Amino acid sequence: MKIKKLGIIGMTLAATLVSGAIAYASNDFSSDDLVKDIIGGKPHKQTKEEIKADNETTKKLDDIRLKGNKHKNVGEFKKVEELPGFVPDKKLENAEYKTKTLMTYEDSYNQGYTDQIIYEIDPHRMIYVIQLKSYEELDYEGKKIKNPLITNIYDAETGEKISFIWQADK
Repeated sequence: MKIKKLGIIGMTLAATLVSGAIAYASNDFSSDDLVKDIIGGKPHKQTKEEIKADNETTKKLDDIRLKGNKHKNVGEFKKVEELPGFVPDKKLENAEYKTKTLMTYEDSYNQGYTDQIIYEIDPHRMIYVIQLKSYEELDYEGKKIKNPLITNIYDAETGEKISFIWQADK
């Protein structure tokens, strides 16, 4: 399978990302605070009712769906090779893996692998960060992307894809 086809398939899967509230880069993401509510600054576990801010009614976020699991043994998580869409190194054409790393969701944010906070994921949830560098031009929705760096984040326990980001060479 060519990396071009893999990239296009992966990019279309981006539309099926985890539903729920996503907030962009914020310094409120810490394990001590759990995750702060976007508006009220209250711990996320306390937020279910509607609130009013700046004369607008906003529905607060749901409970955390993917609970912390960093206490589990590594053997209880899926192997990288079992993740959906994973292609072994020797089958990649014009591409290479930059990282295939198991870490907490909080660490993936703090290390810059994602600029999104998905509030339904506990900061202590174990995830895989899989980064692939393509050395060819890909076509995404009619736009040419030169040598993209593709980052996929998967839940380590279930294998669910929770984030997809690509960056083009400048």
